[in-house]
Amino acid sequence: MRRYWRLYKVFWRNGFRRELEFRANFWAKVMTNFAWMFFFIALVEVLYARTDAIAGWNRNDAFLLVATCYWMSSIASITFFRNLGMLPSLVRMGTFDFVLVKPVSSLFWTSFRFVNMDEIGTLIGSFAMLGYAVSRMRPLPDLMQVVEYFVLCFSGLTMYYSFYLLTMTLSFWLVRVDNLSALVDTILYMARFPTDIFRGVLQRILTFIVPLAFIATIPSKAMLGRMEWWLLPVGVGLASFFLAGAVAFWRFATRHYTSASS
Repeated sequence: MRRYWRLYKVFWRNGFRRELEFRANFWAKVMTNFAWMFFFIALVEVLYARTDAIAGWNRNDAFLLVATCYWMSSIASITFFRNLGMLPSLVRMGTFDFVLVKPVSSLFWTSFRFVNMDEIGTLIGSFAMLGYAVSRMRPLPDLMQVVEYFVLCFSGLTMYYSFYLLTMTLSFWLVRVDNLSALVDTILYMARFPTDIFRGVLQRILTFIVPLAFIATIPSKAMLGRMEWWLLPVGVGLASFFLAGAVAFWRFATRHYTSASS
């Protein structure tokens, strides 16, 4: 484990050095991400211009939800999203062969090789928005609510990683699955809206089958003190289940991989 931690620190150092080579490009991407976040905040303001609440969520709750989704999206983009998106081309071009002969786990290398620093600005901005939303809560959340919030956010990120890994692993059999990354990105976009706006079967599907609710809605409810207690163990259990399934599918795929020329 210590060896992997040292290796991961090298990945971060290399990512930082890579961005320093093109500083103007780096700051341009940071400003672009800031602009996207600003436009979404403006959208929230427009939605609440003539109403106090939507599906039980007032304006401050919505800011908490959006901030949660943005910082989780930033963490995913910085760590694994770009890396897993490169897997289809690695398999198609045969360069995945070189990954298999490296003296580290192929899953670790494929998932975390490149650190995407573009989202640093969004990450800082989203945490600032989160702090603003929490500071306006009355009463303020207690320690247990904060702990539940971060446990559920970590579970949501784990589910998102697992779902994306499952999707990209299909590239071992299918020629092109690059467009599926856009589908997974759309799922994260939909998570910016509370799943309470859905009803009946669709809401249950988005909670337990495609666990969209655990990405932002349920963690935000935990922070607001409106979450039902049993959702915490369910969230942790679903994250463990999806991760175990994704890793098992990866091992199955790499065990049957016979190079691009075969």
